[in-house]
Amino acid sequence: MRLMSKQPTSVADAEQVIANLESKRAVLVERGKELATIRASYAYAAHANGDKAARAKLDQVNRETAEHGSELASIDGALATARQKLDLARQREALETDRANARELKVVLDQFVQTATQLDAALAEVAALGHNLHQIQARMRELGSPVPNSAQLDSLGFRCLLTACAATPWHRHFQVLAPHERRSFTALIDIWRATNEKHLASRLGDEQTTNTTVAA
Repeated sequence: MRLMSKQPTSVADAEQVIANLESKRAVLVERGKELATIRASYAYAAHANGDKAARAKLDQVNRETAEHGSELASIDGALATARQKLDLARQREALETDRANARELKVVLDQFVQTATQLDAALAEVAALGHNLHQIQARMRELGSPVPNSAQLDSLGFRCLLTACAATPWHRHFQVLAPHERRSFTALIDIWRATNEKHLASRLGDEQTTNTTVAA
């Protein structure tokens, strides 16, 4: 028959044992004080006056005092062992907690690496899209677009990036923009698109009229 291994003492159990032992010890200490007072009262009569009744009482108190001292010593020994068990339990639980933290750290570390990789990919995408935007703007200018010019895209696009950076954990490292200077690419380009659409309408007016007549 296989015997189940005894579970190690927990910190809570060890602390409860110590509390119980300290309570018992406190009772014994108080009893020791009482015995000392009683012994003193019988000792004088027994030794100074030769009182046999007092002698008998004194002998009884002496026996109880001896037993009391032995019991108190045993409680002290039990307390010493209990405190050692508490120290071991605390060390064991601290080790278990540290191992649990290490297991969680392993998972979180993987998340950290993956997130950093995703951030690099996002930043690379920002760089690629930025270059594309400038190339498209240059082609728009070649085709007669009135806005934006290269300087406008450079300056206002930079403000869009600074506005976005203000929402990151690294915001304190970037220039702080006043509220009226903050931009987003979507809002900015909506304005430029409206201007370009008006420009296109004037350039394509005859063509649009012709297309409308044919369609009718």
